[in-house]
Amino acid sequence: MKYKYCWNCDNLDSNQYGCYCMILHPEPIIENGICNCFIANKKGWIKIMNEIKFKVVYKENGETKETVDWGRNREHVVDLIKDTEEDIEIVSVDFADDNEKEIAVLMEDRCTRKEAERYLKDGTVVYESFEDWIDNLGDLIKEILEEYNVDIDGYKQLAREGGLADTSVVMFEGNEYIVDYVN
Repeated sequence: MKYKYCWNCDNLDSNQYGCYCMILHPEPIIENGICNCFIANKKGWIKIMNEIKFKVVYKENGETKETVDWGRNREHVVDLIKDTEEDIEIVSVDFADDNEKEIAVLMEDRCTRKEAERYLKDGTVVYESFEDWIDNLGDLIKEILEEYNVDIDGYKQLAREGGLADTSVVMFEGNEYIVDYVN
């Protein structure tokens, strides 16, 4: 059986499965030439391994609506929606919750979604600024600065250069995040 192009897994026609997701969903569902993995994803039935959950607010026929969708990034989600929906205006695309934002930052730091979820469950913390990170260290910061023989700016530079164990500085969507990993 031959299937059409799958936007969800970026596969072209194939005689064997149609796309990767046909292995997961062997009963083909074809709606408007789109394979079942895309339909299932749009309906929230499956979660793609390395995608982020976004809350999308849009206007359709003058009515404001909200949905949750999965994508690699904000642009990917907008493209997916525009490819399948006509006559809608995207109002906003935001992370579905704070946890999704932290997962996205960790994925930017070369984690898979599954690894990111495990790190967060184990206690890894994602800080939105150096100030938040340093404030969290509290009185310990004085001892750390003495140990490394640096001032605050020197300590930030060490973090940016990867000189601190279990700490990463991640650029994501134009912002600098600090990740304290717990192994």
